[in-house]
Amino acid sequence: MTDRQLLEAILNKISEIDANMATKKELAEVKANMATKDELAEVKADVKSIQEIVIKIENEHGQKLAALFDGYKHNSETLTDHTLRLERIEKKVATHDIQIHVLEKTKDSKQ
Repeated sequence: MTDRQLLEAILNKISEIDANMATKKELAEVKANMATKDELAEVKADVKSIQEIVIKIENEHGQKLAALFDGYKHNSETLTDHTLRLERIEKKVATHDIQIHVLEKTKDSKQ
């Protein structure tokens, strides 16, 4: 490789590097868009606050769901108990209906 070719190769590489480098204006725009340490600290504080609120909401809702489930369980047990009582009462009413019917037949046959 001759000196001239070497210089041309170096010039081409420098041109490539120069084309890929950001301008001062582009750097200024990037810097203007960057968050400051204070802004980052504020965002971190906001995130921490939101996390605490979410934890509180999850805890409260968990307790409320447990209470709702307990209420549902109690209502279900009460309904089952009432159903059993109703069945016993219906059997007694059916027995009484038969007894009344027999008594009425006996009364009618005596007259």
